[in-house]
Order: sequence, then structure tokens, then C-alpha cells
Amino acid sequence: MDVEAARAQGQAYLAATEGAGATLSLDDALALLAHAGVRAAEQRWASSLDEALDAAAGIGYPVALKAAGRPKVARTEATGLALDLVAPEDLAASFRRMAAVLGSGMDRVLVQAMRPVGADVQLVAGTHPRLGPVVALGRGGSSGSPPDELALRLAPLSPVDAARLVSSSVLQGTVAPGALTELLQRVSMLVAEVPEVAEVRLDPVLVSDTTVSVTDVLVRVAPWVPDPRPPVRRL
Repeated sequence: MDVEAARAQGQAYLAATEGAGATLSLDDALALLAHAGVRAAEQRWASSLDEALDAAAGIGYPVALKAAGRPKVARTEATGLALDLVAPEDLAASFRRMAAVLGSGMDRVLVQAMRPVGADVQLVAGTHPRLGPVVALGRGGSSGSPPDELALRLAPLSPVDAARLVSSSVLQGTVAPGALTELLQRVSMLVAEVPEVAEVRLDPVLVSDTTVSVTDVLVRVAPWVPDPRPPVRRL
């Protein structure tokens, strides 16, 4: 991880909000995560059907099509999400159907590579006011774990800590921990080393036996105010 670059960028993003804090744009969130070695599935922005078709040709089919203004819970074309588009005609048909329903909500769209099918996982990290930096893990996607079902550990995570987090979660026995533990370590290091990163939410992350694919990202920056009480370092 490039700690100094991540700190500088986190501080710059916070300064741009005049210290108020904000949820970063997708591009800014991905740039910050990249300093921790976290990269999402290949994706490109488009502002028209022709640009979307060009983006898909560059990425390679199959792709997903996502309206920039879609709600977080979008799961259908009517709410701004189309999956498993395997050819240009599929993308064009979905784009037109979505535009008919969403109107200006389709002024900007994201074309994203589809990855091999895997388990939907959510990874949430941030700074707890009492515990300090933490990482939580559970089921992701439309049937995601509620907050009280997420397994939690203090950050940063060692390889052993990351494996134990997977084994203590509802994902135990349903995902191979290999690639997921590396992602957990990288995100945990980011929130531990850059206190301005108040929240990282990766949901869903598609986890297969050998790979992880980050498909949706949220990063929020906020002022960090140290808790004057002694930190709790057991969990």
C-alpha cells in the first residue's frame, strides 16, 4: 500500500469539502482505493448509446449497464441496472428500455465487465468512535446481511486475522477465503492508516474460488476526531 499517497489524497478530498466530509464520486473513490491495491471490475463511463457500445467493445462482453443516478438498491432495468449483456444488440435494447423509464437518469451510464459467478459478499470498513478502525464482513447483494449479522474485527488485519474474520462470518463454508483475505487486509490497512476515510463499503464483491471482483463502491471521508478515552483493542 502507498500509505503516503493515500493519506495525501484522503486529506485533499476532505479539504475540498471544507472539512464537512462527503461521499466521494465513484472516480475519486476508485482512485483512493487504488493506493491500497484495491481495484474494481473494469468499467467505463458513457453519455450515449454509441459511447456505451464503444465502451463495451473495449471492455469485452458480457457487461453490466448501470445508470449513474440509480438508487443503491437498483436490481432491475426499471431502477437502472442490466446484467449479463452478451452482445451489442442486448446492450442497445437494455439501454433503450432503461432510457424510456429513467429519462435524464440515463444521461450518464457505467459499462462494467461481468465477472465469473461467485458468492455476493459485502465488506464494510471505517472508524468506530470507541473501537477505532474496524472491518465487517457478511453476505452482500440483494440478500445482504443486516448490520447486526456482520462479523467484525479490529483493523489492520494480519493474514490470520483476515482468515478468522471469514471463518467467524455467515460466509463460513460458502466462500474460499484465499483471495478474499487479501482484499480484507488491503481495505483494513486503508482505514487504519488514513483516518479521514470514515467509511468504505464494497457491496457486492463477487467471490469465487480464486478471485474477487469488486462491483460497487462507496467511500466517505469525514473529519477524524480522536476519542480521548483509552482505545479498546480486544474484540
